[in-house]
Amino acid sequence: MSELSHSPLLGRRIRTGEGPRLGVPTGRLAAEALAAGDPTAARDKVLCAGVIDVKGRTIEPVEVVAERTRMLLRSVRPDRLWLASDCGFSQTARPLALGKMRALVAAAELVRGELG
Repeated sequence: MSELSHSPLLGRRIRTGEGPRLGVPTGRLAAEALAAGDPTAARDKVLCAGVIDVKGRTIEPVEVVAERTRMLLRSVRPDRLWLASDCGFSQTARPLALGKMRALVAAAELVRGELG
């Protein structure tokens, strides 16, 4: 499994602080919020979308996280999308948190491969 810092969709811009930001608590909610309004409204924003549920006690399947990402990419350019958990992992068991982040990385790599 790749390291988080090497996953292309995780947003290398996060370290540089470039661009306006739009934060939404979960990938599902982000997709719904963008779909409810102008689907191009966030095209010039950086969206940090929580596509991993830290309260869930199972690891999301990679395909589920990838589909959340694909939905977001309908409204946000790939270079402006940061994938994240919907909150911190301080109350999550370490093995579960690690598995969730591995699923996020694998989904990012899958979708990145689809983008070419």
